[in-house]
Amino acid sequence: MGQPIHSEMPLSRPISCVIFYTHTGQTPEMPSVQRVHDAFQDKGVVVLAVSIDGGGAQTVQSFVAKGGYTFLTPVDAQMEVARQFGARGVPTTYVINRHGAIVAHGFGPVDFDSPAFVQYLQTLAAEPRG
Repeated sequence: MGQPIHSEMPLSRPISCVIFYTHTGQTPEMPSVQRVHDAFQDKGVVVLAVSIDGGGAQTVQSFVAKGGYTFLTPVDAQMEVARQFGARGVPTTYVINRHGAIVAHGFGPVDFDSPAFVQYLQTLAAEPRG
């Protein structure tokens, strides 16, 4: 956790990604991100939260430990990935299908527990590979 991220992420599985910043003090979506991670980790969906904290891995590791989060939390301190994705603020959520295409995105807190979001991830997970 708290490792640097690069733009060559493996995309053989659907990904739900939220770009966040710990210093805002407001990360209301994170508990629901954890619950979706718990529900989908064995179903072929990757859930991760990319931190754009300039403080680096130590800041993010502390945040993750305090929240008890177990989903992937790579660090994008230089905001390379955030810029490539076109993030204009935090939190920004992206859903990426197994072919690497962004199929949904939104700005602001997302309720990862919502039935519509969960159903959407289930549909992506069911898509055939290749």
